[in-house]
Amino acid sequence: MTTTRPVASSSSWLILSTLALLCTIAVVLRSNKQHAATTNKTTAQMITSRQTKQSILQQPSKGKSRNMVGGYSGMDTEFLQSEEILEIATFVLNQHAAGSSTFDSTSLAVLPEEVESGVIKMKVLEAQRQVVAGLNYRLTLAILKHNVCLGAFKVMVYKPLPYMEQDLTVTSWGNTLECSDIKDAMQAMEENALLVEEEMKEEQEEVEPDA
Repeated sequence: MTTTRPVASSSSWLILSTLALLCTIAVVLRSNKQHAATTNKTTAQMITSRQTKQSILQQPSKGKSRNMVGGYSGMDTEFLQSEEILEIATFVLNQHAAGSSTFDSTSLAVLPEEVESGVIKMKVLEAQRQVVAGLNYRLTLAILKHNVCLGAFKVMVYKPLPYMEQDLTVTSWGNTLECSDIKDAMQAMEENALLVEEEMKEEQEEVEPDA
């Protein structure tokens, strides 16, 4: 008597094998998807971190100015008292005293002898610098006679690059200002100047402590 293997048993085995294979494939696909998601998240975090660091590095330090080609940058109090700005302001004052300015206000009229003797002094209230093929400066200068305010004015000056072998040039004589207009600015400048002086004194004391 011949025994015939049931067809149902063979079919069940095939179905179970197929289900097991599908489950394995599903597990592998899910694992790959989770890995890809984790990788993308890590990559995004790295990019964000890198962008944040670059943003921080690109920000100007406190109290410092950024020189952007084509744009004016403001100067801090310490820079207002620098040799660079003093050179520009002295040139402007001498030009003004020589009669090169175009101001209608007679209250700002000064003589070269008064400037040379020190009777006339100036204070730089504001300064901005622009990097071009050289440097452009925008200044607000207060004029004082015997330490009494006469008024102020705005001016623009161009400083060529050294290799050009050219002199400073006033490119624009701007608006004039009354003493009442610059009262707050002068007071703020004096206060900031005192702070800078105190900071420099403290730094010097740290470098050269008392014996």
